[in-house]
Amino acid sequence: MSPMTIVIILVLLITGAGVLIWRLRHRTRADDRFHEAIPNTIRLESGAFDDQGAIPVRFTCRGESASPPLHWSNLPEGSRSLALLMTDEDLPAPGLRLFKIDHWVIYDIPLEVDHLTADAATAQLHEQGIVVGRNWSRDRAYAPPCPPFGRHRYRWRLYALDVEALEPVQDTRRGVLEAMQGHILACGTLTGFYGR
Repeated sequence: MSPMTIVIILVLLITGAGVLIWRLRHRTRADDRFHEAIPNTIRLESGAFDDQGAIPVRFTCRGESASPPLHWSNLPEGSRSLALLMTDEDLPAPGLRLFKIDHWVIYDIPLEVDHLTADAATAQLHEQGIVVGRNWSRDRAYAPPCPPFGRHRYRWRLYALDVEALEPVQDTRRGVLEAMQGHILACGTLTGFYGR
């Protein structure tokens, strides 16, 4: 292979990587702008850690991989169902935030449900009429925090919706967000940090 061919290949690889990084950053910024426009008036809390606090090891891949207890209040008038999405906001690393991954996708939460217990199993959620979507590993379950590098932000968002049920094309975070378009009344946010 000639030196010129090697240079051309390297230029193409670098250009392709640059385009991919731009697309990932653009998608992340669009997601941030989308959420900034939603009233953040729902009170979402956990009895296991404070907002902006450290997530206890029990609720991570180095502990029991249990979901944390959550409870919420101050739903807006007109709410007919809820959805809860949990994401890692700092991939691949906090200093290079290119994309988010889905750790928990649940929706069609009835209004009479105002909390989730610790270690909420998928079967238990189904008994309450809650639908569990697919996380980043394609499982219908809670995927515990397990960051590869650094101390990551994990964000739980609870959405109040003006419909009783969603019909996402795909039961992923992206599919649920698309199905919620035009139906979100407000949200509540809880952020926790964990690093290995």
